[in-house]
Amino acid sequence: MKLIHRLALFFLFALTASAQNDLPAMKRITGTNTPAHIAARGFMRGANIANYLEVPPGGGWSIPHTVVDLQRIRAEGFDHIRLPVAWHRYTGPGPEFKLSDRIFAKVDYMVTNATALGLNVIINIHNFDEFTTDPGPNTAWFEAIWRQVAAHYAASPSGVAFELINEPKDAATTVLLNPIYAETIRLIRQTNPHRTIFVGPGRWNSAEELVNLRLPDDDDNLIVTVHCYDPFHFTHQGASWAGPDVLHVTGIVFPGPPAVPLKPAASLHLNPWVLDWIDKYNTYAAETNPSSPIAFIPKIQQARAWSEEFGRPGPPRGIRGLHEGRPGVTRPVLRRISPGAGRVGHRLGNLGLEIGIQLLGHQSPPTTARDARGTVSRKDTKGGAISGIWFE
Repeated sequence: MKLIHRLALFFLFALTASAQNDLPAMKRITGTNTPAHIAARGFMRGANIANYLEVPPGGGWSIPHTVVDLQRIRAEGFDHIRLPVAWHRYTGPGPEFKLSDRIFAKVDYMVTNATALGLNVIINIHNFDEFTTDPGPNTAWFEAIWRQVAAHYAASPSGVAFELINEPKDAATTVLLNPIYAETIRLIRQTNPHRTIFVGPGRWNSAEELVNLRLPDDDDNLIVTVHCYDPFHFTHQGASWAGPDVLHVTGIVFPGPPAVPLKPAASLHLNPWVLDWIDKYNTYAAETNPSSPIAFIPKIQQARAWSEEFGRPGPPRGIRGLHEGRPGVTRPVLRRISPGAGRVGHRLGNLGLEIGIQLLGHQSPPTTARDARGTVSRKDTKGGAISGIWFE
């Protein structure tokens, strides 16, 4: 049975990769005890420290974090944090692109206090739209940032990892990024020969793009990251940046169908495909409902097939939360998902991803509220449906 399962995964990957024969082959890493596999065990359950260091200087939506937040994250049982940082907003002119002491001081505060509490840390570049929109002329900027960040954290504990860039998109395709990734990894290795590095494919770290990803054959301390926000209408309900079809359609639960059918107002003028999704959400049984594990299980299988084909590890399991914090708004941010909750949160083996949650919906108040910053809260899943799922 196990052999049949492995063959099914192989053919799933082979089918998705069949159109990519023009790309060079990538060497398979053998064994499950490489530096990357070992490092991945320390990145199982994490909290994303968002809406802070990735906010442009002077941005009114920044939510400062303190050691108290880190202590609560640690107390909840998480083993790492992820620090999204808009480093490019703190550089001087080229060709040096010197980073300011100001941003290093803020990141140092989080890294030093997190590691002191026993939390591992992932540092990334976030919201670098100049690069993802036009990678060619901005690659030197990208590489200069990593050269400086790598040198600055060269003496940090081994639990501090780098993530090259969050969700590359637009012109930053996977194929175009492959050589840029390789050169950036080479630059980082000059000062951090043993540092764990997270790398993700294009199209917002899409699992479908794994077939185009090519990693350096001689580096066995790379972890591949994949993001998924499906079912999208569940994870992004009420999100102001996701468009009117999402902003005004709230109250979606996971898994569907809902106890009371969702009936959006006709005045919303929703797109036909959204109305079709809602109709299926209201009527389909849990096993086939679009707001159920069938929305993301195929992508998990796709990532599993890629991981097994090339022997590249990723965070094998865990929970990571994103938060939607706004002044005066308290929302649940981090909460544990039981293994039986829609098959989410269970052990996934040696996958190039981890399961997580994103809480953007309008659910009942958390049993433990943080404060108006919307930083870290917890809500037991027994009290209602979870309000977001993603994997990385």
